[in-house]
Amino acid sequence: MMQRFLCTFFIFTALGSIPLISQDFPWRVLLKDKGPEKFSIGTPLYQSTLLLHSDRSIQRRLKVRKESELFTIEDAPIYAPYIQQITSLKGVQKLLEIRWQNYIVIRCDSATAQTVGALQFVKKIERTSVRFSPMSTAVTYTTFPLAPTNFPSIVSQENCGGIRYGTSFNQLEMLGIPEFHALGMMGQNTLTAFFDTGFRWKSHVSLTAAQIVDEYDFIQNDSITANQENDVPAQDDHGSIVLSTVAGFQQDSLIGAAPFASFLLAKTEDLPTETRLEEENYAAAVEWAELRGADIISSSLGYSRMDNTDESYTYEDMNGSLPIVSRAVNDAVKRGVLCITAAGNSGAGERDSTIGSPGDADSVITVAGVIPNGVNVVGFSSRGPTASKVPKPDVAAQASEVVMMRTGDSLGIRRGAGTSFATPLTAGFATLLLSQFPEIAPWEAKKSDVCIG
Repeated sequence: MMQRFLCTFFIFTALGSIPLISQDFPWRVLLKDKGPEKFSIGTPLYQSTLLLHSDRSIQRRLKVRKESELFTIEDAPIYAPYIQQITSLKGVQKLLEIRWQNYIVIRCDSATAQTVGALQFVKKIERTSVRFSPMSTAVTYTTFPLAPTNFPSIVSQENCGGIRYGTSFNQLEMLGIPEFHALGMMGQNTLTAFFDTGFRWKSHVSLTAAQIVDEYDFIQNDSITANQENDVPAQDDHGSIVLSTVAGFQQDSLIGAAPFASFLLAKTEDLPTETRLEEENYAAAVEWAELRGADIISSSLGYSRMDNTDESYTYEDMNGSLPIVSRAVNDAVKRGVLCITAAGNSGAGERDSTIGSPGDADSVITVAGVIPNGVNVVGFSSRGPTASKVPKPDVAAQASEVVMMRTGDSLGIRRGAGTSFATPLTAGFATLLLSQFPEIAPWEAKKSDVCIG
């Protein structure tokens, strides 16, 4: 699990405390509203909100919300003229938009930040190193006509022959997955999003037929999740091997848990660093995946200790709703997305808990690791409970001797260890579950009697 610990900046909580430094930093720009338009059916703001959401997203929301309550002002786009006025200032680079909390992330120097903070529609500007405190927003519900679902095609199962699992059998059998496969349940008609360091999925035979619907790099703001010029060599390794445990299909070597599912790939984790900006990337990716209709979000990432220890979270912070990413996954679950994340690899430790965020989130399924016998917890698996005394982790899957693809080798297979791999295996099981029972709400799937255990 990617749990390096970072952060390198001073904490500023008010505009008046910003020192005038010429170096560029990332900033949150929290806005007072979403513009002058009223949010109700038929208004331009309502229509633009409707257009943001895919048919799959709308249908998934109907599992958990009444038709009259599908959208709130939180779902509305950030008011474009505000963004335009901010980005027109010299030296401002927009990095991210976080609609649900109504702020954007920009990069600029401190002097420019003073100018941005003085704009009439800006409520507050703060460095991303500051712990984010949500602001209340008026909630409005409305209705709309439903459009038919339009879902991409999947790999044909015809002429596949018998599935030959090879050494990947044990990690699937522990969850009863081969029995699902034998019934033809391979993840069809589902959409699962993975958040990670990057994905080199086009060059390995096990992922040749993987149904990648969309991908986005939230670090460099483009659609390439494999390594690029500015990336360190190992940047896309972790995400690739995680993905292969679910999407892989290589006879006699590696069969993924749900190889006929469709996938979204989000590159959110900047491997050389551990800063709160990566949490902002994650939060933006949650909204991106939700808009596209993701049924499941799986992340083998965790945040607790940062590069700058002043920005690290304490145990008391891990209360299920304070960290940025924990809040983001809770908000996604409210919209019908099943969120699954790794517990971490910090073992029992001497602290009250070693689980990082978003593993502390109330609504997330937090995954521990066991050894191949399926009984004994692996020593490195993080333990709970959360600061609010909620028992964590929720479930467990194989986390040692896990079979996966080898990056840099088109045919290579390797073994690895970590709750990073127990997590996608669990997400793969959940994918199979939702492929047959799409009406199940996230909190129903989270119950042990419905899911695993």
